[in-house]
Amino acid sequence: MSNYSVSRRNIQQRPGDSGYAQILRTLLFLSIPTIVEEVLATLLQYVDTAMVGQLGEQATASVSITTNVTWLVNSVSGAVGTAILVLISKASGAGDDKQVKKLSQQALFLALVSGVLLEILSLILCPYIPVWMGAEPAIRDQASRYFFIISVPLVFRYVSTVLGAALRAVQDTKTPMLISLAANGLNIVLNYFLIYPADLGVDGAAIASAVSYALSGILMFVSCRKNSQLCWKAREFSVDRKLLAECADVGMPVLGTSMVSCFGYVVCAYPVYVSLCAVLGAGTSRCMVLYDRGQCVQGSPFHSSVSDKTQPGETMAWPFLNLWYKIRVIIDGGSVLYQG
Repeated sequence: MSNYSVSRRNIQQRPGDSGYAQILRTLLFLSIPTIVEEVLATLLQYVDTAMVGQLGEQATASVSITTNVTWLVNSVSGAVGTAILVLISKASGAGDDKQVKKLSQQALFLALVSGVLLEILSLILCPYIPVWMGAEPAIRDQASRYFFIISVPLVFRYVSTVLGAALRAVQDTKTPMLISLAANGLNIVLNYFLIYPADLGVDGAAIASAVSYALSGILMFVSCRKNSQLCWKAREFSVDRKLLAECADVGMPVLGTSMVSCFGYVVCAYPVYVSLCAVLGAGTSRCMVLYDRGQCVQGSPFHSSVSDKTQPGETMAWPFLNLWYKIRVIIDGGSVLYQG
């Protein structure tokens, strides 16, 4: 029995249910695994920062200095995933199984093409990104190596994001959540052995993340191939320009919103958060400078006033701030679905 049929069985109306109760139960059934998956995806980016914290301030800064650039790179896959989610959901709701399969082919095509292009670009620019982010010379090489290693499996990350959206579009939200859980578990285990016993430090954290991203992409691809609605035969694969144009119509506004937000983080996060710390006081600054701590400890004028106030382990609070951005993306995607 397919995941889709299981989902349909679980959310079908029960005797005595009102229409609103059925809709609420359906929303909860589909949304809770998605929320958990987004939390896990966010944590995957910050486990490295937390686990290299014991190696010192330079190691922490080397990992965190490129975080916002990683968000910017991931915004492309997020936009493609939103477009695929909208179009497959529409076709599935209309009962057009042939269209669903065609869109599944476009999803894989877009994930591979955009993933390869952004991976090449990231690998080319990795020596310069720490410089652009204001890193001190002492950590630039290490930060560049970290970003290079986690960018090697970028195409797998894109496949995971886009095909995960395709699975959610056919009401299978559980599988992407379980894959994210497996990737996080593997990342934590590999981090421990590569950072500490193998003594690879920041490079070990990057390798662990890279392997986890690759696993996530492979499992997501396999899951799509096993899904009765999304699978297709190799000889049936074709690139449909009309469908690609529809994906662009839906995805470009989402990409624009995400890139503007990410550029805002990259360009403005540091002065904004430091200003907030100054206004709101030392207690609030412990939460607000978590990302900026990586820059403050590397010779910024705020080094003496900020770095002494942050304690080990406080960098783990930043994922909860980033989670709001993830929720915004989910809400925006739902709005597009509703309006479409």
